[in-house]
Amino acid sequence: LSSEAATRFGRGLDPELALLGAVRATQLLREHAHGQVARGLIDVYPAPPERPVIDLTPQEVERLLGVAVPAERIQAILESLGFGVAAARPGVLQVTVPTHRRDVRLAADLVEEVGRIYGYDNLPDTLMADELPPQRRNLPYLLTERARDILVGCGLQEVITYSMTNIESVARLTPGAPPPDPASFVRIANPLSQERNIMRQTLADAMLQTLASTLRVAGRALLFEIGRVYLPRPGQVLPDEPQRVCIGLAGPRGPRAWGCDPSQPLDFFDLKGIVEALLERMGVRGAAYEPLTSPTYQPGRAATVRVGEQVLGSLGEVSPAVRDAYDLPPARTCLAELDLEAILALAAQIRQMEPISRFPAVTQDLAILVDEAVPAARVYELIRQGGGELLRQAVLFDVYRGEQIPAGKVSLAYALTYQAPDRTLTDEEVARVQGRIVRLLEQKLGAALRG
Repeated sequence: LSSEAATRFGRGLDPELALLGAVRATQLLREHAHGQVARGLIDVYPAPPERPVIDLTPQEVERLLGVAVPAERIQAILESLGFGVAAARPGVLQVTVPTHRRDVRLAADLVEEVGRIYGYDNLPDTLMADELPPQRRNLPYLLTERARDILVGCGLQEVITYSMTNIESVARLTPGAPPPDPASFVRIANPLSQERNIMRQTLADAMLQTLASTLRVAGRALLFEIGRVYLPRPGQVLPDEPQRVCIGLAGPRGPRAWGCDPSQPLDFFDLKGIVEALLERMGVRGAAYEPLTSPTYQPGRAATVRVGEQVLGSLGEVSPAVRDAYDLPPARTCLAELDLEAILALAAQIRQMEPISRFPAVTQDLAILVDEAVPAARVYELIRQGGGELLRQAVLFDVYRGEQIPAGKVSLAYALTYQAPDRTLTDEEVARVQGRIVRLLEQKLGAALRG
């Protein structure tokens, strides 16, 4: 907002205002206090500032404004604003800047004053004389922003943490193991403190610290960070700086509100759902999740994410020892760290859309018995393979272990949706496809239908 203070401190005070102020004060004293004004004026002004004198030509005004303004009009405009104008030589105006215009020091400043009074609406529209250069999108930036939007849409809040850390803090991620070798980190020559003396190689350390500080004042935390890590490479002066994305979850699944059950904590499957949503909406296809054993995560509640042979990262529930090391509450804490640059490289720039069939779908349930060691992802893969194009969707909706199930076996129940794009499927067609799925599961996994 424009104010007297903004004008005073933005443009500065006129050094010659002291004389005007003294005269005005004397006048007020005479009018209201019946003071007697002595003759003369004492002004201690040892170093009056030099007034800038700027040469200005009509050609310069035309060059900057794009319109020819006569020299007489230029002189009249500047004199109306308090500038002193004299014709130094033919075609050149010598402009003396008043002391109160401390913002005018160049010929371009004078041209701006002329244009302001002449009227910007009187300036002609002029197109460029050349073609615009080709416009290219910054695809990595756009995809990174898409990843941010997806995670925010999942209910997460972005945080930004320090890129510097220390060996003792990083060692808390692997309790019971030897601390990392300081020589393998980028060391800061003049750290502000010994707590920030190396560059980080993971976002997980700072994320767990942020979760701990957040949970001290809030009941739940759903956070993510997109940032760089610093990996030294032999023979390179500078380290590699790949981007990573880290996700941290802790607390109840829903906020404290009517209809929400605060006794249900966020767990591995909530985290896996967020990672799946991120990859699916980024257009990354074929992601697989494999069991992971790591001192950072709780056994049986961690997985590696990969696409083909490329590992994208890891996710899981933090082990109790790591929770204690970071002073986290004794409740489930979920952590994921993914290679964002690998995700961006696999992301689809154009999303392929499929037409919606106008024919009705057929839904049937399939319950099978498989060995406990068989991953559900492998079962899903074979179901999709056996169903072919007619199988639109396969959803695992029940996992059962009980007295009716043989030892070492587990019952998996899937809801299978069949639909054709050009016709209504008959019962025989659906039975034939489902029979093919069952035979494939029997051959590959030794599965059996649950009666």
